[in-house]
Amino acid sequence: MLYDDLIKFVEDNLYIFKHKVIVVVENSIYIQNVRATIGISQTVAASKLVFNKFGAAVFGIDNKSWKKDVLASGKAEKSLIKKFALTKWPDDLNETMDQDFFDAACIAYYGFSKFGK
Repeated sequence: MLYDDLIKFVEDNLYIFKHKVIVVVENSIYIQNVRATIGISQTVAASKLVFNKFGAAVFGIDNKSWKKDVLASGKAEKSLIKKFALTKWPDDLNETMDQDFFDAACIAYYGFSKFGK
């Protein structure tokens, strides 16, 4: 179960939470497929709940907002996100990674730029 796995991951890495932690999670989006929309919403809610449980300050962000702030276009396409992330973090990311890694890196960058160190 995702929720149980996430709790175990956070518990195993609790040392991270010795300092105030800020977590930025992309808000769920509506997709034409109802099952996919429900699954995404449950994943986002579980993530927010678990990190909040361990004392992190959790912020939700709309996908258009982080794209506009990071990439100067709220409608930035996957190829632009990937190109930006590969240019910004060439030692940490590579071409073969799933798009979710590029999105997550950009969302983290957004969070860092908004909330500081």
